[in-house]
Amino acid sequence: MVVGKRELIDREERKLWLGEQRDREEQLKAFEVKNDKLWAPFALAAKTTGELNVAWTEARGFFTWERVFPFCDLLALRITGHNLLELPKFLPTPFPSLETLSLIADGLGRLPESIGALSRLIELDLTKNRLRELPDSS
Repeated sequence: MVVGKRELIDREERKLWLGEQRDREEQLKAFEVKNDKLWAPFALAAKTTGELNVAWTEARGFFTWERVFPFCDLLALRITGHNLLELPKFLPTPFPSLETLSLIADGLGRLPESIGALSRLIELDLTKNRLRELPDSS
């Protein structure tokens, strides 16, 4: 079987593309491992104290709600200096025991109607946000 010049070029291009894809996957895995290591101190503190404090500006690269939701026994959640813009509509559901919610300088423009479902909430700090109105408390 004779392989043409174009077929050889196509094979080489595919090999290069596959190599690039593998490199990207490895970089992504390394990034996730790094983020998991950075998140570990926050997670440990949350488990031992019932308080999650993500006020470190360096945490911007790895903070996600998906990382927070597993801590369903939190008493206090403090997130400062992140560009959240808005909160998840189902925010109260994962945190039935939450007493303190501090969302300082997070760029929030509004709160979800469901915020009133945080029945144990004692303290709500929304300092330095862009709120224009608050939802009904009923």
